[in-house]
Amino acid sequence: MATNELNEKIQDIRELKRMVEELTNEINSLQDEIKEELNARGVEELAGVDWKVSYKTVMVNRLD
Repeated sequence: MATNELNEKIQDIRELKRMVEELTNEINSLQDEIKEELNARGVEELAGVDWKVSYKTVMVNRLD
């Protein structure tokens, strides 16, 4: 593989990683908005035609 090809592939990887980071941030933002809506409505679960979301506090006991 030529140096030019490697440079292009590295650049593509960098761009894709940047896109993943942006999409992850967008997903987290949308999830936070949904959680806020659940809290505002005072419910733990909502359902639509083809979806269901829930947000619950979970108690975990661990032994370290």
